Amino acid sequence: MLHRRQVAALLSFAVLALILSACGRGVDAPEPMAPSPTQGEAAIEVRGSDTPQVELIPGIPDAPLSSEGPWWVFASDNGLWAVNQDGSGLTHILDRSGPGADARAYRIEPSPIEGKLAVVEIENKYKQTSPFLELLYLPGGELEMLTPLYPAGYDPSGYPDSFDRWAATGQWNQISWSPDGEKLAFNAVIDGESGDLYTYELETGAMGWLTSGPTEAVRPTWSPDGKMIVHGAVERLNIESSGSGFDYHSVWSAAADGSLVNLLYNSDVTGFEDVLGWFSTQEALIDTDMPNDNPFCSYRDLRVIDVWSSVTRIVLQGRYAARAYDPESQTVLFSVTEEAPCDQTLSPGIYILDVGEQRPPLKIVEDVSYEIEWSLEAGLFFAETDHGALAISRLGDFIDLVVPEDAYRSPLAAPGTKTIAWRSMEGLWIGTLQDSLESGPRKIFSDWVQDMSWSPDGEHLLFKTLDEIFVASAPIFTPVSIVEIRGRFPTWVFGPEAKPRISRDTSLSSPAPLGYSIYDGALRITILDVVSPADDVIQADSVQNSPPPAGSQYLLVRMALKCSIIETTCVLFDDVLFQAIDSTGAAHPAVQDLEGIPDLLEAQSIAGGRRVEVVLIFAVPASEQEFMLMYSRPMSGEFYFDLE
Repeated sequence: MLHRRQVAALLSFAVLALILSACGRGVDAPEPMAPSPTQGEAAIEVRGSDTPQVELIPGIPDAPLSSEGPWWVFASDNGLWAVNQDGSGLTHILDRSGPGADARAYRIEPSPIEGKLAVVEIENKYKQTSPFLELLYLPGGELEMLTPLYPAGYDPSGYPDSFDRWAATGQWNQISWSPDGEKLAFNAVIDGESGDLYTYELETGAMGWLTSGPTEAVRPTWSPDGKMIVHGAVERLNIESSGSGFDYHSVWSAAADGSLVNLLYNSDVTGFEDVLGWFSTQEALIDTDMPNDNPFCSYRDLRVIDVWSSVTRIVLQGRYAARAYDPESQTVLFSVTEEAPCDQTLSPGIYILDVGEQRPPLKIVEDVSYEIEWSLEAGLFFAETDHGALAISRLGDFIDLVVPEDAYRSPLAAPGTKTIAWRSMEGLWIGTLQDSLESGPRKIFSDWVQDMSWSPDGEHLLFKTLDEIFVASAPIFTPVSIVEIRGRFPTWVFGPEAKPRISRDTSLSSPAPLGYSIYDGALRITILDVVSPADDVIQADSVQNSPPPAGSQYLLVRMALKCSIIETTCVLFDDVLFQAIDSTGAAHPAVQDLEGIPDLLEAQSIAGGRRVEVVLIFAVPASEQEFMLMYSRPMSGEFYFDLE
């Protein structure tokens, strides 16, 4: 029998201490922020505190909307608004003020790679006017109309079919960007009598009609290589009973170029068929969610499905209460309850499962969780339990979090720091992953916080109440009002080079930027980080390592290699050459046989769907500061990465 506190004492703190110590600045001992000329000072009342008080704090900077991003964008009755990540630069980027503004409706979806926002706009939701798909460019606010989504204007089929079709193309239309940001997938009633799956190519304006049939195409999800789109086919959306889910008929995949439409499986559930993520470029991880069927275990039957062949592998059969997936480590954290109707062979508790290994799930604790989330920012799973909340690593080690009274859901982790935020109908708290009972989270706001989001730099917490938008900035985190408005659907839009993407063509003069990936056949290569100079790191790993030659320094490159097609074994290094290229064009081969450093040659092949991390060490001139990495093999040619 596992006892939670005993396991935590023996395992969790040792492993998670390494994770937490690697994080950046926390808020345990904030230092006063000196006012700057651009910020000024503002005497403000601390909103919602039990005893109103006045603090002298820096105000929101007086600055325009950034030209580089990122921007926090939200909708209101009179259009779309954007602010910088520190709350400055409030701009009405899509102004729909005037008579009838409160009848408008919007659905927004940011591009994964640059300052574009896909917008579904409805002029009058009460009259069910035709939705339009538009493209909004930031920061200038230029608007491009792409296509009407339901141009017929009148549907002779009558209620409820006509209402379902209008909703599926409008407010419930889940616009999906391709991974490279070059195409959109969406539902539209254009060529057929029902909502079919379409694509729109931004560069050419070409539209692709991928499916047809009597059902509505819903919830499109792109494969990581942008070749396939998984989607559901539903008979009813059940809009009048929101939350119950859709009446499914089947789940399909469609080739983005229109060459294939493939039935994955039939489904007769009322709920959702969820794509949790991807196991490889052609295999999706899918389960079924029936929220109104049994609230104690609404999820069931986790499976990996090849979207080209429909070959299915059951990963977890039966019902479970909650789950989350980390696609990087390919692990699932899930919870099993003791409720009799759930009919699960596993005993109650929280389990971790490696999707790629043919091994039973590993039980972590006997606690049951109905809310599990994967936090990319923290690199941890968060699980709510009857005892509080747990932070759980990919390996299954965990610590108990100090949960503020009345807080609900999992905490929200700030990127690059140990800081976390908790919210509830009673307020907002700031804490850290290392909080103790003696020094727990600090309440900074005492009103219902409907939504919140950390800025990408982890320095600012933006949040909204029913009718106001706020920002709270490190290290003090005193909330400051940005604007009194009923904001909806807040989302981050990134600047042109703000998010990692795939580079298909590289050269010595045009290398892939740091953080981008390249494909060599089925092998995906991503540079994770670079240390230069790395002399101290290598010496610290082992005293047996010699210092670099005179006039040289060590350059360390950590990279991820993933074999993206499950049936393939990626053979790596028989003919592969890695070289560091300095600013003079001189090439420097990798150094081998260093103690304590994972040897590249130890991973000569990678099984399909698996990912490994390797380290490359180069001895390069100490006078050089700028380097590129060249990867080459005779059958593939040369690929270049910028290491700056």
